[in-house]
Amino acid sequence: MAVVVSYTTVSLMNMTLAEIGSMATMTNSVLLLHAYGAENIINAKISKRYSLPITDSVPILETLATDMAIYRVITGRIVLTKEHPWFTRFKD
Repeated sequence: MAVVVSYTTVSLMNMTLAEIGSMATMTNSVLLLHAYGAENIINAKISKRYSLPITDSVPILETLATDMAIYRVITGRIVLTKEHPWFTRFKD
């Protein structure tokens, strides 16, 4: 299955949280699947108000997609301590 994402990239995810690169089984394909899931959630929320796909660069969508994708990665693979900022960031 070819996965296409619009709001974030694997490079951006790796730059945002460098620990992702140290995960032995974390391939670009796996990162793209997490980004794809995050973007599906975002698109479901914004589709009532905006026409999709959004082709322009929208910084807030980039930030949300990147953060949500990273959150999905690290909650799926507990590799950081629970005190790490990524666990507490979306707690509430």
